Amino acid sequence: MMIIRNFKNKDIESIHAIYQEQFHDFPISKSSFIQQHINDINFDENLFYIAEEEGRIIGFLFGIIRKIPYQNRGLEEDKAWIKLMAVTTEFQNKGIGSELLRFFEENVQGRNIILAFYSPNYFFSGVQENHKNAIEFFKHHGYECGEESYWMERDLSNYEFPDEVKIKKIQLEKEGFSFIGYSEKYCYLLLKMIKENFSLSWANYVVDAIKQNRAEESIILCLHKDEVVGYVSRASIDYDESRFGPFGVAETYRDHKLGEVLIHCMFESMVNKEIYRVFFKSTEENGKRFYLRQKMEVKMIFYHMVKENLLD
Repeated sequence: MMIIRNFKNKDIESIHAIYQEQFHDFPISKSSFIQQHINDINFDENLFYIAEEEGRIIGFLFGIIRKIPYQNRGLEEDKAWIKLMAVTTEFQNKGIGSELLRFFEENVQGRNIILAFYSPNYFFSGVQENHKNAIEFFKHHGYECGEESYWMERDLSNYEFPDEVKIKKIQLEKEGFSFIGYSEKYCYLLLKMIKENFSLSWANYVVDAIKQNRAEESIILCLHKDEVVGYVSRASIDYDESRFGPFGVAETYRDHKLGEVLIHCMFESMVNKEIYRVFFKSTEENGKRFYLRQKMEVKMIFYHMVKENLLD
């Protein structure tokens, strides 16, 4: 007989095994699973539901709401997230997912429920395009399918800095721009530029990298004379050395086409450190076009899915 209960620490091994079975194209170690997702200040075992039959875990729903304000987003009290949901293959199409969903929805009534895309620690930016059954399942339960986002990657094992980008870099240097690794002398100027042009969460990633003495290895700056006007980073969000971003250029300098040079400076830096894979988990259509020009490829398309306020 199947029961639905709340998470217990002893469940982690079985939860991770189901993840590996259902999302094998996106492997994650058990250690990373714990560090990035269980180790979340908002984690709540009362929103993490386990489906169990005769002592065997056969599915789970990992839900979350904010209890601590997140940067300038605050508590987002009108939102709840399903970070991840999976049922082992043997027990699919038996109503288990519907039961897990029912328990969660009853516990978060009055909130809009967002699938997967919980910042800052998300597994995926939505529901995978190739998981047709999952998309239909959530549509059946009142979730609406929205914009697409793209997981993108590039193999750097045969990387060479493109000649046309080298030429552009030389021209920009003649115009007073420079591209250098992070140095603490630019700490204030980098944070100032980010706060003026991007989100506080981006600034927080930089603060974290500096405190942990990782910034010199993971951040490249673009300067105009002695002003920081852009930067690119990696290993910022979950410390995965291959994970790219955040990456941006100050609004007043975006017509100089600095981004292409910055990204290839980072690729070159990664290869010099013998890191031969680069990826990020989410970008939108405009971003996809830019990254395709840099020879990155779309690994997976995700759909943003939301169920509006359950009390409406």
